[in-house]
Amino acid sequence: MIALARIVATAQSQGWTYDEKLHLAWSERFLEDGTSERWSNPGYDSKTPISVPNVVFRQWAPTDAPELDRFLARLPMAAWFLALVAGTFLLARKLGPREAGPLAVILLCLEPSIIAHSTVVTVDVPLAACTVVAAFAFVEFCEHPSRLRGLLAGAALGATLVAKFSAVLVAVPLLVAAVDAVIFKRKQVPIHRGVASLALVALAALFVVGGVFGFQGMFMPLSEIPFASRPFISLTESLP
Repeated sequence: MIALARIVATAQSQGWTYDEKLHLAWSERFLEDGTSERWSNPGYDSKTPISVPNVVFRQWAPTDAPELDRFLARLPMAAWFLALVAGTFLLARKLGPREAGPLAVILLCLEPSIIAHSTVVTVDVPLAACTVVAAFAFVEFCEHPSRLRGLLAGAALGATLVAKFSAVLVAVPLLVAAVDAVIFKRKQVPIHRGVASLALVALAALFVVGGVFGFQGMFMPLSEIPFASRPFISLTESLP
């Protein structure tokens, strides 16, 4: 509660940081007409729709109240912090003794960078929250594979991928663990049911990502995507 109070108080008192207005500008444009391109402004390179709630809250502020506008824009970050706390508690208690959950939460709330990032509009705390929730969902799925757990794990993974592009580094080990549990270890389910549950993981993740972006360009040929990364450019040349 002390950490949350500090987050709310700081969100109201401190001025804008440089990156916040870029997150809000990109998300406002995305909310208005669905435009998701990032090439027009170098500052848009890491912006994602995960900041759209911040834009929605900001719209409730009167035009002549800049401090209230800034506070409302940041207010959803407190909710992301609470989601991070809840996910950390569940994951720690799942992987360790019961005492691990409260201890992990205490350590999290004492981490100054987490508190600081929870007071400004960025994608870092949403990414952290989605990551721990996805990790918990995948641990549940790997222990007891089922269609429902597959859908939940896939949805959590999709939200993580929406939060930040670098979340692909999170997706790979989670998916490998899921395949290992279902295909090779065959956790308590016949192979055909396990494969079906894995398919639901992938479909749920794709549906969340595609749904957030309005399914724009989901079936676009690789050769039509203007990649800037050399590895992806090489990929388009080999798999057009």
